[in-house]
Amino acid sequence: MIRGIGVDMCDVNEVKRLLSLKDNAFLNHTFTQSEINISETKDNQCEYLASRFAGKEATFKALSTLHLNQIIDFRKIEILNHLDGRPYVNLDSLFINNLSIQNVFISISHESHYVIAMVMIE
Repeated sequence: MIRGIGVDMCDVNEVKRLLSLKDNAFLNHTFTQSEINISETKDNQCEYLASRFAGKEATFKALSTLHLNQIIDFRKIEILNHLDGRPYVNLDSLFINNLSIQNVFISISHESHYVIAMVMIE
């Protein structure tokens, strides 16, 4: 049964601007160390991180339909890729256990300087 759906669109140029700030707050308070490490191997780091940010936002929106009454640290939501390139959401076990989440599906698409992500939770 579908329990939550979320979608988010992100401007890659805005992520680029946030990443250029000297305090690195956006990078360090939004992404896991794995996401940061992988982004550093990419030709277009800003596009990669924008897709992760859109995925996190979409996941947050899908989780919010489950009446989650807490502030979510985006580092508890990790967007990674299978070996074949398909993205997946790695959620903190707190969400999976407390909310009885069975599956999280994600789709990410890029066009020009925009990224969109959609998440569905079972």
